[in-house]
Amino acid sequence: MNLIKDNPITTQDIDVAEKIFGPDIGALKGKTIRKKPQPVVDDQIAIPPELHEAQQNVTLCIDTMKVNGLSFLTTISLNLYYRTAQHVSNQTMAVYKDALATVFRVYHLGGFRVTHIRCDNEYRPLMDLLANEFNIAVNYANPQEHVPEAERNNRVIKERVRAAYHRLPYNRLPRLLLKALVSEAAKKLNFFPAKNGVSAYYSPRMILHQRVLDYNKHCKYSTGTYVQAHDEPTPSNTNAPRTMDCLYLRYHDNVQGGHELLHLPTNQRIIRRNITPIPITDRIIQLVNSIAEMEKMPRGLKISSRTGNIIYDSAWIAGVDYGDEHHDKQEHEESYTVDNENSDDEQGELVEPEDEDEMHPDDIIGMSNPKDLQPATDDEYEVVEPAEYEVVEPAEYEVVEP
Repeated sequence: MNLIKDNPITTQDIDVAEKIFGPDIGALKGKTIRKKPQPVVDDQIAIPPELHEAQQNVTLCIDTMKVNGLSFLTTISLNLYYRTAQHVSNQTMAVYKDALATVFRVYHLGGFRVTHIRCDNEYRPLMDLLANEFNIAVNYANPQEHVPEAERNNRVIKERVRAAYHRLPYNRLPRLLLKALVSEAAKKLNFFPAKNGVSAYYSPRMILHQRVLDYNKHCKYSTGTYVQAHDEPTPSNTNAPRTMDCLYLRYHDNVQGGHELLHLPTNQRIIRRNITPIPITDRIIQLVNSIAEMEKMPRGLKISSRTGNIIYDSAWIAGVDYGDEHHDKQEHEESYTVDNENSDDEQGELVEPEDEDEMHPDDIIGMSNPKDLQPATDDEYEVVEPAEYEVVEPAEYEVVEP
């Protein structure tokens, strides 16, 4: 009910406006108060011991892929099918050592141990030094070959990254947003049981982390969402805003829950307990694109392998023989060329094409004359009588007795 006389705006109009445009940002920045923190609750689950004993030793397949020039170390374990994608600032031994140590720590906390690594032959100078330190057996692919499991893992992660990118309204992605997009694409593949994994009931995440998923902590917000992060300024008796403009990156990996965010005014990563999602506006989209342009990030999404070969959309998709089609086309062109060369050698000489009559300039002028373009009358057509055909009688055949 309206309490103001002749007020054309009703309470239902306000409810509809909030559903369309979201909550009032001014009210959030001015009236948001501190909320009670979530308690730390133990949500671990028990994994059958037989599963641990059967998969105690883990074989890891590793590779490197590039997205918009940023390198990511991708890993997948055989049988468990646990996937990771970590950003590596450069391809040096120290950086790869830290990245692999982080992966090994995840398996160690889950009660597993990485004993074997499969990788391309290009990793030999690096892995020879790390194999002795981590006491791991390394198997290298033959030259000009790749590890099938690692290549398939790159393909799946690349498809998820491209699908997530096309949901976003931005033309360019800042570095922090792109890093979170790739890592989350690999992390969320561990949420559900693998198709050919060791268990049809336990997901790779449940097997290694021994924790269940919580919708409010892990699934409620998607990467790239525009949110207002609740802030607690110190001192609190000032006019400082109580919320900050941010983009959602991913959930904070702790027990009580939290959120990793991209603070738009500073282009820095922050962590906050509570957030409020807001419908994105054109101003925010322009701001995100300008941040990415300032970082010299390319427009769109370009995924490539470790060697720099661009992975196109039609490559690595089930049912599309991208390489075979190109190879068959080349074979057809080569065979056609060889046949022509052989025919020329048999004939002994090349047949030159017949000279065509050249058009005289006067003929062109005559064609452009409107008088010559008038339709012909019936008297100007020559009537041609049909030719007479000779009927040939069939030949008589002589029958010979056997």
